[in-house]
Amino acid sequence: MNARNVSALVILASAFCPLSFAQNAPTVSLAGAQEQVIQVEVTPADHAAVAVHRRVHTSGALRPEGGQYPPKTFETDSSGALAEVTRNSLLSSLAIGQASSASVSSNAPPFTGPGFYPADLSLASTTGQTITQAQVHNIYINCTAACWGYPAVFETNLFSSDFIHVLDQYVGTEANGRYSLGVSLQITYPVKSQSSFPNLLNDADLDAILHAASLKLGSGYNHIFNVFVPKGVDYCFGYNPPYTSCFSPDNNSTWTWCAFHGYSTFADIPNAVYGTLEPYQDVFSMSPLNGVPTPLYGCDVGQPFPYSSDTTPTPNGVAVDSVDNFVSHELFETITDPDGSEWQAQDGYFYLTSGVEIGDVCEFNTVRVHLVFTPFYLSGHLYEIQPEYSNKYHACVTVP
Repeated sequence: MNARNVSALVILASAFCPLSFAQNAPTVSLAGAQEQVIQVEVTPADHAAVAVHRRVHTSGALRPEGGQYPPKTFETDSSGALAEVTRNSLLSSLAIGQASSASVSSNAPPFTGPGFYPADLSLASTTGQTITQAQVHNIYINCTAACWGYPAVFETNLFSSDFIHVLDQYVGTEANGRYSLGVSLQITYPVKSQSSFPNLLNDADLDAILHAASLKLGSGYNHIFNVFVPKGVDYCFGYNPPYTSCFSPDNNSTWTWCAFHGYSTFADIPNAVYGTLEPYQDVFSMSPLNGVPTPLYGCDVGQPFPYSSDTTPTPNGVAVDSVDNFVSHELFETITDPDGSEWQAQDGYFYLTSGVEIGDVCEFNTVRVHLVFTPFYLSGHLYEIQPEYSNKYHACVTVP
């Protein structure tokens, strides 16, 4: 059998996940959604592939000692390793002094909620490009879609909703159907123990996965890959230890983000490969609270202080809404700032960090303390996910 032989699976509204994958997985209705999933093998050639260049932008996580880690940007340095992009280096490299200001309508409708004007998003570079049309491909690692609450259901509702049209002002088109669900992949991948991490994926693993996926389905602005990491698996930036920036609930000192988006380039693939990484967010670390070890759900939605349980009701359950929240966040940012040269809050008003994007502004509610949002409808289905920033309203919104 050829190493790239695949078998097709079609997940319909009546489909069920095999018990070996679904016994602890959340269950949601698949009504109205259809997802084609093909099984793809990662080959030795994929494992040998190393990204020539990579840029990633993280969403922040709650800190064990209180507060939150800010969103951060990392980019490949001269040694090939990911290095944090500081605000000064970003300003220098993009010549922010020449950046365009956001175009804000003088006829903007009144907004009665808490707004953030005048620090709107603006163009980091006049040469940057947004994504005006794309297929979104889900990549399920070592599990089926059921393990993340069937993200295709959420994505189908998102792409047909009014909420997706918040993007219109940034991408320059109001057309419907610009973003759609493409073919998804299911990949069986070896997860190894490294350093103090019992189950870890790192940048070498992401290189292999994205290389295999893009060879099969395509690359460039018209394809966005969501890589779903299973429960119990950490992800750290870097190719070798020591690791300092991770999604690692089992290691408080390195757990600094909840998800990320970015791009990678490969020598044998003609275009950049755009994607997001989506860990299983409904997990906790043990953190001291008044001297008592207490669970900290650093990436959950709907958790009131001290964020020590996941029992607060959300419309689809905390696990599903938490995954969908970060899928939405990262997709909006991929579309509006795919290369790190488009829509950003340049002046650092929202955070003292570089490259704050459309989702970051609204990530931790209006007081930037915790992930508690007002549920709203997408195509007739209720979700508890974050709003996105609108220059039109100078605020975080759920409507265009």
